[in-house]
Amino acid sequence: MVQVEAFLCGPPVVATDLPGVRQPVRMTGMGEIVPIADAAGLAEGIVKVLKDRAGYVRPRAEIVDIFSMARTTEAYERLFGDKCRVREI
Repeated sequence: MVQVEAFLCGPPVVATDLPGVRQPVRMTGMGEIVPIADAAGLAEGIVKVLKDRAGYVRPRAEIVDIFSMARTTEAYERLFGDKCRVREI
């Protein structure tokens, strides 16, 4: 969620290629994903983002929509199907 908080403030990020870390970057296009434990790759990602910051920035409203409660809930329901739907007792 740190990336999402950063996106809401405007700056793009450089993230390592870990599932929970790379997903927000992929969903928004607001940054670069670099290999794990690759200092040179991290440096390259930072330079790339700094050289074209405007190319990575998205409107705040777009980020709010992508990570809204409604869209997040829908994504979890698709992921878990009937197992996560609330049933009446």
